[in-house]
Amino acid sequence: ALTQYINSTGDTAFLKDIWPNVMASLKRIMKQKDPDGDKLLYWHLGCNGFLYQSDLLGMPGKSASPSIMTSGMMEKLSNFAKILGKDKDAEWLKNTSSETKSALLMNLWNNAEGCFYNHIDLQNIPHMAHYYSDHIFSTLYSSIDTFMNWQSLYYLKKTLIEKDLNGNPSLMRVGNLQGSHFGNDNVMPTQMAETARAFYKIGDKDQATLLLQSVGRAGTIFTDAPGNFPEQ
Repeated sequence: ALTQYINSTGDTAFLKDIWPNVMASLKRIMKQKDPDGDKLLYWHLGCNGFLYQSDLLGMPGKSASPSIMTSGMMEKLSNFAKILGKDKDAEWLKNTSSETKSALLMNLWNNAEGCFYNHIDLQNIPHMAHYYSDHIFSTLYSSIDTFMNWQSLYYLKKTLIEKDLNGNPSLMRVGNLQGSHFGNDNVMPTQMAETARAFYKIGDKDQATLLLQSVGRAGTIFTDAPGNFPEQ
């Protein structure tokens, strides 16, 4: 939200006012969520700042989605630091972003499947992703290689996008954990809209548009409160 605001308004005065707090927050995140200093962020404990389902799942270990988002965020902020003349901050942000991205690609990319693992647990065992965010965050929020983003999205397309019981196309489950964990068996319009943005970004306008059509259907048919539907 901060980078979008600055890019839209050019309000660097606002950025200058909050910059000390931004840097303090980022350094605290890295201290708390990367206790061993390998630049891969943990899911467990206090991770709701990244993803709402993480604390509920309670999965310890080094994880893809928070690491992807933090790396991308720091890369963008390093450019803003240069604008403010904060050269030391810019260097720290750029280096931390680069190191996190390198650790991600080395440890959490599943080359055989063409997607990111969800996390590596405390026994150093990698676990496949079960939630849509692991497949779209690299496209929307980072500068990870475009071909890898394409692979991630088509893994999502293969595993989470399907027709509904009436044969209508491109309803997306948000995950494939068994049972009703975090709405995996529900239609969730906001998550489909975010995924549509990712497909538009890689140029797959057909899949993206089908998802947006399903967003409309989900918000007007598969809901108890169509008046509360924001995505329309």
